[in-house]
Amino acid sequence: MLRRLASWWREDTDNNNPNLSQLKLFKLAYLLPTITFAIFSVLIFHAEQLWTYDICFRSACIFNTYEIFKIPVWLLALSLPLTGLVAAHHRSVQTSKQIDLTMENNTFSNYYKHIEHFENRYKNFEVDLDLYNHNIVKFEFSSIANLYVGVFPFNFPHDFKSNYRGDHLSGLENALARLQIIFEKPIDFKNIEKNQLDPINSQNLFSSLYIREAIVNGETYNLRPTDLFSIEWDRPSIHITLIMACLKLVISLNKFSSSKIPMSYTISTSSGLATVDFKGKDFSKSL
Repeated sequence: MLRRLASWWREDTDNNNPNLSQLKLFKLAYLLPTITFAIFSVLIFHAEQLWTYDICFRSACIFNTYEIFKIPVWLLALSLPLTGLVAAHHRSVQTSKQIDLTMENNTFSNYYKHIEHFENRYKNFEVDLDLYNHNIVKFEFSSIANLYVGVFPFNFPHDFKSNYRGDHLSGLENALARLQIIFEKPIDFKNIEKNQLDPINSQNLFSSLYIREAIVNGETYNLRPTDLFSIEWDRPSIHITLIMACLKLVISLNKFSSSKIPMSYTISTSSGLATVDFKGKDFSKSL
């Protein structure tokens, strides 16, 4: 008997999501008034020596009996409001759990939808550089997943936000830092041969954006670090075209992530110079 009682009392601890009838608090809410009623009734029964009275069903007898057992009856009646309060609390807890579960499922679903939208946007990323001659540049990435992590480094299935959270170094800020180094001097499109661009800085930029190949006007260039010098760097026009295409990619990523990183670029048609404005933010410390 005691084992059954102990098992019945432990039911809610063995269940992560117990029913109302399995809650210890609910059991206590009706057991405590009932036990108290029984104890007081027995004490009163013996104190008043009620066994010496004859059974009587007249109204006066019933009223007298109520007066004698009034306190135990009131104690027993407490079980109704107490169980009602426990039921209301249990209902609110269940509702809160349901809301949390729904939000968790929505976060999980939105996370993967966001990744899918990102992949669809950038898996065949192409830009038209409307400079002094049209250059169509198409990027092939070594890993869209890594590019996503670079832009949204703090996104997880259980903790997702569609906007950029740049609390620490990320791939996007790394790319901006590389661009800042490259554009320390404006790029001259009228006198391309005069530009002095370091291939190492360019390669670091490509790597920070996980770019594997670039197709410029139908011609493919391998941009992986192992093929650092396979590009014809003696053709400055190709080099500059790739840099400007990366700039447009970074601007696109910046807008996609709704980040607060201030930046803009300008190309002067009169002087033929391209400059990038980071509005005073120093990304060089991030490298």
